[in-house]
Amino acid sequence: MLFRILPVMVWSFTGTLTGTALAIFEGHEIKWLAFLLVLTISALIQGYPTHIVNEIFDWKSGAESYDLRVQKSGGSKVLQARLLSVADLWKAFIISHVALLVLLLACAKLINAEIVLFFMLPGYLSGLLYSLPPFRFSYRPFLGEWLGGFAGMFLLVLGSFYAQSLSIAPVAGLTAFGIGLIYIGIMIFFHYVDIEHDCRALPKKNTTVVFLGLAGSRRYVYGCLVAAALIFLVATVKFHFFLIAFFALSLIILYGHHSANLKHSPSLIKKGKIITYATLVCGLGFAAAAKPIMLLMAFPLAFGFWSHKKFGKLTGLN
Repeated sequence: MLFRILPVMVWSFTGTLTGTALAIFEGHEIKWLAFLLVLTISALIQGYPTHIVNEIFDWKSGAESYDLRVQKSGGSKVLQARLLSVADLWKAFIISHVALLVLLLACAKLINAEIVLFFMLPGYLSGLLYSLPPFRFSYRPFLGEWLGGFAGMFLLVLGSFYAQSLSIAPVAGLTAFGIGLIYIGIMIFFHYVDIEHDCRALPKKNTTVVFLGLAGSRRYVYGCLVAAALIFLVATVKFHFFLIAFFALSLIILYGHHSANLKHSPSLIKKGKIITYATLVCGLGFAAAAKPIMLLMAFPLAFGFWSHKKFGKLTGLN
């Protein structure tokens, strides 16, 4: 539950697949060990340090409801259900860093030190400072999605490309930028449902949605997603045809924002599922187009969904 497998798959799984597939399209033979290392490290960073700090400080501020009956509250609910204590979370935080240190050292040895210094460590800080005081990007309008969501995704796609090629190509930078904009749209969508709790938090969780309001946030996201769609239209024509998948994903997420009733939780949940499935299918499809054997990643994806259904939530609440 604490790992939050679905967000990890939407972010870390899709981002790593995309950057790796793009390197294959650019003519680089896949390095499986490098791919698996980047995937594992990115999933671990998001699943534990990032989520643990978010869990603790949103709990303390009241941004997450203390009432298990409140379905709209975000987070894993391990604290509300008394499955873990704050002390337990800090222990998990320390243990996860031991594992991360081992993996980062392996990455520096098997790939190089530059990928750790220029991609992984900044990505780690992006996730950690999203919730950690005094920075708390998520509690400040625009900073949360730009220094947290956009930056993390930009670094992951670019870093995954670098792990395969040991270089940065213009198409990689353009794709990483476009996907970063798409993920702003995803992040903002899942902030709609938390607006009431965020407004009541102490300190106030002044997300972009709280700052701009529901209607203003939707218009803001329209701009980000239209820009992403235009970027991928250009990238499709100029670089690789299969980048059209991300043009389509931009429009699907745009549809989700436009068609959802932002004040109605069931509508947000329904459209949120469409956004989640579309993102995962797009990432896997793009990777399979680059190298058909990447379709094998559908198995860990399916296992992730099964794990979420079986162990990742409290029955009857989510």
